[in-house]
Amino acid sequence: MLVDPETYAGRHIKLAGDELTMAQVRDTYARVEKHRVYKAWFPSFVLYALPYDLRSMFTFFATKGLTADVAALRKEFPIMRTFEQYLRDKAE
Repeated sequence: MLVDPETYAGRHIKLAGDELTMAQVRDTYARVEKHRVYKAWFPSFVLYALPYDLRSMFTFFATKGLTADVAALRKEFPIMRTFEQYLRDKAE
């Protein structure tokens, strides 16, 4: 993008990489890292003990979520990696 400022000047491009459920994230991580992933639940009142910014992030994900069009971004930026590709690349 920086090498083609005329194309991207003034555009707002959402940051995204993949669109997975937590179960898909867990399964992908377990497959690539070759070990089981454990999930932990915490009561909702714990949310209020978190710092404001972290609490706001969790609230945003639970109420609004992300709105990036991952398929369109991947078409425009084919260099985008999936979560699995990211995990495999970082392991090398």
